[in-house]
Amino acid sequence: MRIIILEDSDSDYRLLKSIIDNCIGKMNLSPPETVRYTDGTALVREISSWHEQGGGGSYLFFLDIVVPGELSGVETAHRIRDKYGSAHIVFTTSNKEYALDGFRVHADDYLVKPYDAKDVTAILGKFFEENAASAYISVLSDRVEIPVCVSKIKYAEMQGHIINIVMADGKTIQTYMSFEKFVSLLSDRPCFEQCYRGIIVSFDYVEQITAEGVRISTGQLLPISRNKYSEIRDKYCNYLIRKTREGVN
Repeated sequence: MRIIILEDSDSDYRLLKSIIDNCIGKMNLSPPETVRYTDGTALVREISSWHEQGGGGSYLFFLDIVVPGELSGVETAHRIRDKYGSAHIVFTTSNKEYALDGFRVHADDYLVKPYDAKDVTAILGKFFEENAASAYISVLSDRVEIPVCVSKIKYAEMQGHIINIVMADGKTIQTYMSFEKFVSLLSDRPCFEQCYRGIIVSFDYVEQITAEGVRISTGQLLPISRNKYSEIRDKYCNYLIRKTREGVN
């Protein structure tokens, strides 16, 4: 988890950082890493390196719309969306006229300076609530331990000594561990089911289960064990029913 602040004004940065720290303290939460940038180009360069290294986790961006350099806050947000489509983006500015440009990037919120602690608290509360709902597991990839968002895992497949974790954004994360150990990391998530030897799939991305296999949202057909077909199909149906009821409630 990381909070990134794009702000060239030292005083505005200190005020926002102080409000964030106070809010997190009142929530009795472990403080996340907070990183500051003063221009969009440097920020984009950094997030590109995170992406290439397989960086996972959740990110909350506070982006000042008017900053020096080649990229404005809005242009920086576009680049962030290219790398992390689900990132939380909050625009900050002293001029409300920029709000329309900001929301065209599908920003999550908008803060007008001077900051109101109540507004910042509401944004942080929503962010941490959603983050808690999207749990992460840690895996070792290219000798770097990275967090992987469980709700974004489509399926994982063992190939040799490597587990390929296929994510919702089409990216594949490779890790070295036994398949049994990987399955144990997901054992308390009812949406995951082992459909075949060395393959575990998330029901959240399944479109259909037949005797031929498990068809996921991308159209790909994963193999299914004949002996477990009826059991897996029943689990899938029960999961959808339970999920629908919870959604209605």
